[in-house]
Amino acid sequence: MKIIKWNSFKIQTDSHAVPPIYSNPGLAVNGGSMWLPDNVKVLTNGNLELSLQQNSGQFWNDNGVQTEIWAASEAVFQNTVKYGTYCCTFKFTDGKGNLAWDQFSLGNSNPPALNMNTTFGIFLYDQGTGGGKNAHSEIDFLELGYQNQANNGTGWIANQPGGPTKNNGQFTLQPWDAKTSGQPDWDILKRIAIDVSKIPSTGEVTVLVKWKAAGAPIEFYLAYGAYDSKTFPIKSTDILSHTTPASVNSYVPAESSGMHLHMNLWPYGGPSTGKPVFCEVSNLEMP
Repeated sequence: MKIIKWNSFKIQTDSHAVPPIYSNPGLAVNGGSMWLPDNVKVLTNGNLELSLQQNSGQFWNDNGVQTEIWAASEAVFQNTVKYGTYCCTFKFTDGKGNLAWDQFSLGNSNPPALNMNTTFGIFLYDQGTGGGKNAHSEIDFLELGYQNQANNGTGWIANQPGGPTKNNGQFTLQPWDAKTSGQPDWDILKRIAIDVSKIPSTGEVTVLVKWKAAGAPIEFYLAYGAYDSKTFPIKSTDILSHTTPASVNSYVPAESSGMHLHMNLWPYGGPSTGKPVFCEVSNLEMP
């Protein structure tokens, strides 16, 4: 087991098979991605970094050209998961100090400037299957990305009743298709539109989630800027928020010994451009 330490956290970085083997949700070797433990690291500025890079050390034949396979990253926090308030601040860069939020722009660029398929997740997950209706006791504090769909309002991901036509993220429980297999359950899945133009020049956004008990509503919030749980501006007009409706309370899991907090950065369906992506996490609070 590969463990790194960041602040008060112990983080496993090799929860997926390493190259040259791939594993779900990683993709097949022919042009897809793999998971590389070394793509999770602590930077000299003290931030935790997850990266999506073309640095796997493995290659595939792309029409006669040897192309290096992309490597994704995942951090699995070994700290005990409890009911309470979770808070996380992060930003996206190009690895050279420049912000890279433009890949999640809600504009008309299709694909966006960097990588339309980039997916970033912060979630609770139990590898066991004792969660009842929510088999892996999964709570997705935030899933960010287009999931390989056009950013023009035409895909199913943009068809939530009353939701934003153009969107780039979601708050959700699991399974996302509880009512009809393969079709989104819009009571469980809440699509959101993060306006990257509102992100301050320092580049951070902050997610805060309140998980109080099994079967109780979960509160999701996202704010533009860097905050901790005490300074988070819940009442600001710019806050994105969602509280799960009573109809899905049975999918809200209980604490379990197998639950861990995960963060991952990977390309849904494979990378669409040749530019790497880096996510810097500057603050994380767990109860």
